[in-house]
Amino acid sequence: MEEDIYEQSDTAKVLSLSKKGLNAEEIAKRLHLGKGEVELMLKFYR
Repeated sequence: MEEDIYEQSDTAKVLSLSKKGLNAEEIAKRLHLGKGEVELMLKFYR
């Protein structure tokens, strides 16, 4: 049986890192996303 692999969405990763105390700039660098994109995700999903 083939193992199912689930990839976490960028939003889920952003929220997870935010909960660990990283700010938008640190999250953006770590995930190779734009800082504005990260800030938008945090604004909508927090």
